[in-house]
Amino acid sequence: MAGETLRTVAQMLSAFPDNTQGLISPLDARDMIVSEAVNIGFLDLDNGSYTLPITVQNEWVSINANITPTAFAANFWKVDGNNAFQQSYTDQGITVQSGTQRLTTFAMGAALSKVGGGTNLYEFALFTDGVQSSSAYNHTATATTAYLTFQTTDLPDYSLNEVYDMRVRCVDGTADLVFDEWRMRVQGFPL
Repeated sequence: MAGETLRTVAQMLSAFPDNTQGLISPLDARDMIVSEAVNIGFLDLDNGSYTLPITVQNEWVSINANITPTAFAANFWKVDGNNAFQQSYTDQGITVQSGTQRLTTFAMGAALSKVGGGTNLYEFALFTDGVQSSSAYNHTATATTAYLTFQTTDLPDYSLNEVYDMRVRCVDGTADLVFDEWRMRVQGFPL
């Protein structure tokens, strides 16, 4: 194999112009490309630290809404004004049939510490349209920076165009969190 070119989904779609020739319609071929493409989006915060206020014990706080990312990239995802993820197929003129599900992973990675001495227990979870949609991941934080990763998987209905964000709460106090790094990844896979 030589001479092949790695192309974006948009480039591949443009390679199938509308015509009436051939055994497979160009529209079917384009649908296949869109349907088989892995949709990936990510947010990054990686230049300097950010303190996330935790002012009420056991109250969920959106990480996405409170941290301004330094990078965002995606093919079929977008972020809203609160940096929460939504699929962007419909924004690109692609029809999403009702009940269309994709195996979707939501992952978060962070380098974080807490303000003040001692330890505090924090829970991290994925929220879908403002409702907790994953089990909580527990993390005990101290003033020393620690690294953590959290991942959950779901089968969302993409026609609902739901909003996804990561949230955190302090179970046993109100100590603010300091993020030196934070990343959120979303990947949808065809079934």
